[in-house]
Amino acid sequence: MSFKDIPKIELHLHLDGSVRPETIADMLKIDINKVKEETIAKEKCEDLNDYLTKFELPIKAMQTKENLKRITHELISDLKDENVIYAEIRFAPIKHIENLTLEEVVEAVTQGLKNEDVKTNLILCMMRDSSYEENLKIVELAKKYLNKGVVGLDLAGAEALYKTKTFEQLFKKASKEQIPFTIHAGEADGPSSINDAISFKASRIGHGIRAIEDEKTIKYQYTYNGYTFTLDAEVDAVQTHNAKDAIKSAWGIDVNVNDDETELSLG
Repeated sequence: MSFKDIPKIELHLHLDGSVRPETIADMLKIDINKVKEETIAKEKCEDLNDYLTKFELPIKAMQTKENLKRITHELISDLKDENVIYAEIRFAPIKHIENLTLEEVVEAVTQGLKNEDVKTNLILCMMRDSSYEENLKIVELAKKYLNKGVVGLDLAGAEALYKTKTFEQLFKKASKEQIPFTIHAGEADGPSSINDAISFKASRIGHGIRAIEDEKTIKYQYTYNGYTFTLDAEVDAVQTHNAKDAIKSAWGIDVNVNDDETELSLG
């Protein structure tokens, strides 16, 4: 069995980072080589901010209902080809309102999700460089569409420039409204951003690679089918779950898992 043949779950997928280059060229009427030049990151970026510039061109193409629907639909098709059975797609609605309202943006993307072959949901991103008022609108938007295609919130953007701890009040609001959330932390900024995210009761940490810089980090490594996977994370407690129950609890999906938990299929 090849890696492509394995059923997969994708929980960290940025919509604006998953647009086909040919689609951008078609929508913006520019040369495909120009698109690749402006969207493919260098092998070694100067920093996260340098890398984030590669999202600018796709976002320019994502300013109409029709384009948002098409881009989302094409992504679902690509996920099907990769044998992804469940995906949570995240994006920042505030980035797509040149011609649309926040509600129109979410509804357009939701319409693009419709595909019986891949189960999908949305995570709405607040942006670190947005104002408190703008991000509060995203919290309220997530509340409005929660369990109607949206399953949570995220915080993304220039992590080192806008410290995680400064967003505490927004996550307190999200918790009060019972909106699940994940936070990008420990990528450009250090372990303190992970500690802040954990203190806010984030359900997940996006990236968290700099947890290794903290001496309280735990490490877990396992090998599957010739691939070695390593988890580095700072936690207050560790629990283990069988894969079938964990997937059912987290995403409401019934799966069949073999005895050694190395293979799964839809139930």
